[in-house]
Amino acid sequence: MTSLYRFGQFVLGQGRRTLSRVDSPVSLTPKAFDVLLFLAQNPNRLVTKEELL
Repeated sequence: MTSLYRFGQFVLGQGRRTLSRVDSPVSLTPKAFDVLLFLAQNPNRLVTKEELL
C-alpha cells in the first residue's frame, strides 16, 4: 500500500517517490524528497536539523 500525503495543490507519493502539483510532476533530488517525506510524516511537530540530516 502506498502512502499519499496531500497538502495544498501537492500530492507526495511515498511508494513511487513522486511529487505532483495539479497532476504535473515536480522534479526533486532524492535528498529533497526524503526531507519532504519526513516532514509530511511528522505534521505539527518541530523537527531538528539533525533529524533532517
